Amino acid sequence: MPTLYDVEAYLNGVLLLARKRTDGFAWLDLSADGFWRSFWSILYALPALSVSWASYRNAYLAHVEGADAGAGFVLRLAFIDVATWVLPLVVIGLIARPIGVERHFPRFVVATNWLGTLSAYALALPSVLRMVLPGGDDLVLLASIAVFFLVVFLLFRITRLSFDGDASSATFVTIVSIVVSLALSGLMQRILGVAG
Repeated sequence: MPTLYDVEAYLNGVLLLARKRTDGFAWLDLSADGFWRSFWSILYALPALSVSWASYRNAYLAHVEGADAGAGFVLRLAFIDVATWVLPLVVIGLIARPIGVERHFPRFVVATNWLGTLSAYALALPSVLRMVLPGGDDLVLLASIAVFFLVVFLLFRITRLSFDGDASSATFVTIVSIVVSLALSGLMQRILGVAG
């Protein structure tokens, strides 16, 4: 498991990449072990994800009369978030060779996994607003849209850098990542009975 010191370096690397500085890759562990270690990014995102689950649970209870939203409900939300983090990467891994980015795939995974940690905290901000401003639906909506598009923009930028500036492949992979993640999230919410 990466130490907090390691994670600080990885996140610094991601922030450099977000500024279009390719030296950010030097801060990441791009070894074979680093590839697998990058999935610890999910654990380091857990505090932010927990805030999002709490906010979603509150909204669910407010809109679904007589709902049961105990520990099992939160575990299902956690399962969905882990699945929507990992499975889009599996899909991209399957198409990496046909679209010509197989050589860059490990670097892409490492960079976007640690971007995912930062994104989780950014995406938790609207959830915090929802909990502290119960009547601020418009503000929460605007914040959610702004953060979502910021995350998509950064995903595209870092994906493009991972692919050595190949804009067309980066665009395609970014679209696939978002579509698979959103479709899977919606489907799993309905299957697992947590759709609001």
